[in-house]
Amino acid sequence: MSRARPAFIQVSAAVIVLLLGILVYLLDRPDASVYLIPTGWTFGTGLPPVFGGAGDYLPTFAHTFAFALFTSALLEPWRWSGVTACMGWWVVGSLFEVAQSDALAAGIAERVPGWFADWPLLDNVAGYFMAGHFDFLDLVSIGIGAVSALAVIRLSRSRRTGRAWE
Repeated sequence: MSRARPAFIQVSAAVIVLLLGILVYLLDRPDASVYLIPTGWTFGTGLPPVFGGAGDYLPTFAHTFAFALFTSALLEPWRWSGVTACMGWWVVGSLFEVAQSDALAAGIAERVPGWFADWPLLDNVAGYFMAGHFDFLDLVSIGIGAVSALAVIRLSRSRRTGRAWE
């Protein structure tokens, strides 16, 4: 039995879960509500959600899970790459979620530099904070994404070494 490289397994799992998250945006979210998906590409307006209640939290799970796996794969030979990547993306995801709270969002949006409007991907930063809303269950899904990514990292490494928790 051949042993797949851990980075290949991690990137493959990340791509699959990220595609699942994109499906949530395409099938369950209203048209023009997702920044990087062009108007007219979504099917969520007026239809019942395909993913049900899980669709509310699957994207935050998918982002954390996939980005942690991508980062770990890039840092692969380093022993602490998995823990560092998962903790890092857990912190980033959690900070962005908390920043959407009513107490913080308006203040952050006011302080976004004006020059962000001239740069693709940065031009919607203020809108992200103002249109988003804090949800404790998103924090939970971010945590589950980080823990799940760490499990995939450990298991992918065990395919090479025979030890899951090396």
